[in-house]
Amino acid sequence: MEDQKNHKLVWKRGAGGRITVRVDDKVVIDVKDHSFKDKFAGFILTNKKGDFTVKSISILNAQ
Repeated sequence: MEDQKNHKLVWKRGAGGRITVRVDDKVVIDVKDHSFKDKFAGFILTNKKGDFTVKSISILNAQ
């Protein structure tokens, strides 16, 4: 995503462990997490190299 354009990233994890990640409304990850059984209780965003700007973050309860 080094095209200097704005992109929308949506990361969802349902109660059953299904994780979907969309970039600009296109699904790029669709998996089921069988290892993590606890309720989702946090969010971390890390950038190890390069610059980016986050315009907004929304964390919603998908239950």
